[in-house]
Amino acid sequence: MMAVVNERKQIVPTPAPSAAPTLRQQVAQRDRLTAETGHYYGITELSLRDADPIKYERFYNKLHAAVLAARESARFVAASPGSREMGECLWGITTPEGDTLAVSMGFLSHTAIFPVAIRYMADNDYDVNDGIEDGDVYAVSDGKTGGVPHPGDFYSFTAIVENGEVLGWAVGINHLMENGAPVAGSWATFSVDTFMDGLVCPPMRTGRKLKQESWWKAIWERRTRASVMNILDDKMRLAGCAMINNAAHILLAEFGADYYKRAVREVIEESRRMILDNMRALMVPGTYNGCAFRLVKYEGLQHVWSHADKNTLIHVRVSVEPNEKGMLLDTEGSS
Repeated sequence: MMAVVNERKQIVPTPAPSAAPTLRQQVAQRDRLTAETGHYYGITELSLRDADPIKYERFYNKLHAAVLAARESARFVAASPGSREMGECLWGITTPEGDTLAVSMGFLSHTAIFPVAIRYMADNDYDVNDGIEDGDVYAVSDGKTGGVPHPGDFYSFTAIVENGEVLGWAVGINHLMENGAPVAGSWATFSVDTFMDGLVCPPMRTGRKLKQESWWKAIWERRTRASVMNILDDKMRLAGCAMINNAAHILLAEFGADYYKRAVREVIEESRRMILDNMRALMVPGTYNGCAFRLVKYEGLQHVWSHADKNTLIHVRVSVEPNEKGMLLDTEGSS
């Protein structure tokens, strides 16, 4: 390995060349091929499925079984009552770009943040600047950088890496019972700005080799009230992610990396086609409109933050228009 001298007159080893694409390159390629062809990642033919449908189904069934097993096992390894008894959790596995492949029962709609968090990591060169290795653990709970619905939803992303290439992510989610905001609980009620949201994490590495760093426990203890519950949930999320990571490597050993990388994209393209077929078969062309209102009665509950000492009306408005490309969703007018 050669060395170079940087502008500070320090000798810096030159990284060994790697044939593995960066996260930024993978996200850009997905976006480009999908836009050019109208098919996910440019997959116009489901060649693996058509060549050997039994092998293809066996591959996906093992993938899906892994996330189901993660949920049913991890909840009984360590979990707060909210996760163990109420089921306020979910596990999934994604492509390198963060697109969902398979999920367990649970917080289904919360999978929408997966590609948002990964795109942020790609745009900021996490893998280039810091390096991403197999079993690296990332925490995400921020809406702006991770797409998280609210700070009470906490995500653990665990990298699945083979030969230096990120091949996917195991993800665990749960709804915290206490998030460290000025008002106790998982919802930052009365919050008038983001500085009152409690513990908020952009995508940040908190562990390596499927094990959290020592300082991460101190964060829960110092910044949240229900630290015992939150630490249990953190262990729960990681336990499920470790199971999924292990299952993914077993699949890679059995089917090979080339099959794995092609198969996960065919799975998404096949699912996309099935959804379009269902929409065309069941929906009548036109525009579907709907609205709902929710009264938020905060007046008189506290007198510290005057901006929040009032009753408000939340207006949720949406229109849905099915077309040849899928569904056009319009939420303009919602508060």
